[in-house]
Amino acid sequence: MTQSTEGYRIVKQNMRRLYPYQMASFGLALVVMVISLVLVDRMKRLIDALPAGMNASVWGPLVGFGLGYVVMALVFEFVFRRTQIVGRNEILVVLFTRMQDKPLAYVRKQDSGHIMSLINNEGREVGDWLSFGMLALFQLCSLLVLSVGLMAYYSPVLAAIACVAVLLVYASSTFLASKIAKLTAKSFEVTSRINRLLLQTLKAETIIHMLNAHDWFVGRFTRLVYRERYPLDRQRMNIHAVYTTIYLFLTLLLPILVVVIGAMLSDSLNLSVGSLLAFYALTAQLQEPLQVIPELLAQRKTAIGLADHLVDILDNTPTTPDTAATDTDRLPDIPGELTVDIDHFSYDADSPRLLEGFHLASHPGDLIILKGASGAGKTTLLNLITGFVKSDTASISLNGHDLTQARDTDRWRHILLAEQEPLLIDGTLMDNICFGQPYPTEAIRDILHVTCLDGFTDTDGLDTIIQGDNDAISGGQKQRVALARMLIRHPDILILDEPTAALDPHTSAQLAHRLVDYAEAHAITLIVVTHKPDFDPWATTTFTITSQQTTTVPQP
Repeated sequence: MTQSTEGYRIVKQNMRRLYPYQMASFGLALVVMVISLVLVDRMKRLIDALPAGMNASVWGPLVGFGLGYVVMALVFEFVFRRTQIVGRNEILVVLFTRMQDKPLAYVRKQDSGHIMSLINNEGREVGDWLSFGMLALFQLCSLLVLSVGLMAYYSPVLAAIACVAVLLVYASSTFLASKIAKLTAKSFEVTSRINRLLLQTLKAETIIHMLNAHDWFVGRFTRLVYRERYPLDRQRMNIHAVYTTIYLFLTLLLPILVVVIGAMLSDSLNLSVGSLLAFYALTAQLQEPLQVIPELLAQRKTAIGLADHLVDILDNTPTTPDTAATDTDRLPDIPGELTVDIDHFSYDADSPRLLEGFHLASHPGDLIILKGASGAGKTTLLNLITGFVKSDTASISLNGHDLTQARDTDRWRHILLAEQEPLLIDGTLMDNICFGQPYPTEAIRDILHVTCLDGFTDTDGLDTIIQGDNDAISGGQKQRVALARMLIRHPDILILDEPTAALDPHTSAQLAHRLVDYAEAHAITLIVVTHKPDFDPWATTTFTITSQQTTTVPQP
């Protein structure tokens, strides 16, 4: 089995919610096709019976099957459209859910624009094929086989002539459709790069405006669109124009050609007027399969190729200690004593050594301050403690338990980081603090007081609407919302990255005082990275980190 079909198989396995809709659509499609062919046969019988007069035994079944066809076709259309909607949306939910299940290391190393493109573009295309592309292929192939079978029942010779013409149309359509599919796949690749550049540009709008670099980014975007994607799309449309022209020419002439040949051979083949008209109707009914089946087969090939791109998201094979650890490695739920011993740290062989000989030992309720110039290793230290960065030269333990052998999810039940540039989502203040987890309203209000957000909730309280990162609230308010988000979870160790950098002196002092009091009352160890003196009066230890060495100053 090739990698492409393996990826396609994995995607299909994850679309279980689609199965009932597919089965119902397949069954209804078959019933509608059979009824339509029965109608053609009844029409033939009616026409052949006209010289003998209007016979109720012929009209009655024709009307009955006609009404049945209308009802079943309507039911089929409802189910078919529902299948289309379910498939298109289900794959988005499946991909997003699986992405949330991936280890943090996977998400951190991926380009966000690439993931967005996989879910919105490749995922949607595969979902469309699985929901209605596969169903349409089944329906049209069945219609082709049943129609040719009924023609062969009326006249094997004339059916053979029609089949030769059908094969000519199909061969030409398939050849051109395969070329269209290859160009479509290449266009998708360029579209993915366009999406990544667009997302990167949106994230960098501030620096683009500051450096007046609009023209350079417009040039890059224009080159991708007009020099790379436009030629592919132009070539694809040219082939599609030829494809459509050939289809129209052959399929419009085919029914007439078959009837003319049948009329010429009617005496030798013993064909009635009803049989000739039935051949015309059946041959005309083949027009859609002749055009669409090659397109669907090309779409299937494209979907299989695109499904291979989704395997990384759908595959949940354990790749990190977080997924490989056993229950015996779980950390105890008691106040944490953190110990950090770092011989040295380097990102690679050519990078300078950081944090040489660093040692930290904390007890519940301690306040540890980290100071130092940019690039000295403060952020690296935070990433090592939180597990975002791994190293064989760093030993980090909590209550004597080696954190490198524990699940990351266990680590984060005890150690949390309030980032300097936090994420806010569209939703209420409650949504942004709780992230869907239940916390008592009074506990949340206490946290809002600790983080000096009382005034922020004066109007709508916890239902205050936040418009994600585009909201007009200040940077200091965003940081405090993120701090409240971590504080409500009562970690043993809370790491704060420049928590007062965006605050005025009065609010900074107030926040520091309230936060220290809360941490002492709940035995929370605070590790604060800061350039400001707001937390200095309560510090138990201060580390000044430089690129050469670390100075430790225990506080009295």
